[in-house]
Amino acid sequence: MHFGQERFQTPMPKTKKSKLSGKEYVLAPQPRVQRKADSSEGDYYPTPPWALLALLAVEEFQGNVWEPACGEGYLSLTLRSRGMKVHSSDLFGRGYGTAGVDFTSYREHADQGQKLADNIITNPPYLEDLPAEFMKIGHSVTRNKLALLMRLAVLEGQERYHDVYTKIPPSRVWIFSKRLTMVKNRVIHPGDKVPEGEKKKAGTVAYAWFIWDHKSPDVKRFDFIPPAICNQVMAESKAITQLVESRRDRLSSLRMAA
Repeated sequence: MHFGQERFQTPMPKTKKSKLSGKEYVLAPQPRVQRKADSSEGDYYPTPPWALLALLAVEEFQGNVWEPACGEGYLSLTLRSRGMKVHSSDLFGRGYGTAGVDFTSYREHADQGQKLADNIITNPPYLEDLPAEFMKIGHSVTRNKLALLMRLAVLEGQERYHDVYTKIPPSRVWIFSKRLTMVKNRVIHPGDKVPEGEKKKAGTVAYAWFIWDHKSPDVKRFDFIPPAICNQVMAESKAITQLVESRRDRLSSLRMAA
């Protein structure tokens, strides 16, 4: 499995960074001004790589990709394993990508119609109505496609209907036929033991990939990602997960030694 360097760059706010071990880790200060939705850095639910690998089996992306909520790099490393040019950023510094970057600060770019990336692929934060912000800004600043992994319940809501879906309806919604489980601060795969504190919530939320395709904006389609596709990519997903967890352990050791 090969991971190239991240070569694609979007216009990023200047941040003070300290790099350790080459370009592998980026330690950046946390943003001084935080949205209410981000007041708890513990609200981190990383995406199992197989969720993106399954999408890549049914959806093609051409050009570079911006991952603006990269966390520890699960989705970014998955994209890079497929040879894609990726730029990664996040509001918080979790040891991967450029930290201190608030995606919602790009509203001005969106209002001016500036295109910052060919594609955006991410799992946006769910607090407040950040999914709607990611939809509107992401749709405006991409040239090709916007792909957001969100709860299926995001389709509901009168305000979101009038504010988003009547203006920029998704081209496709890919629903997982195999249950996708996301828990706080770690990745689990089907068959893994769910942490005690997460058992009540785990497995009760339905997720889907929402796709906005600028090349086919009028095509509206709901479809399913078959279980067979999910099963085929599970081994690759576990390998990427092990890589991220190994990097996390190394970063933790470096911080303790500093």
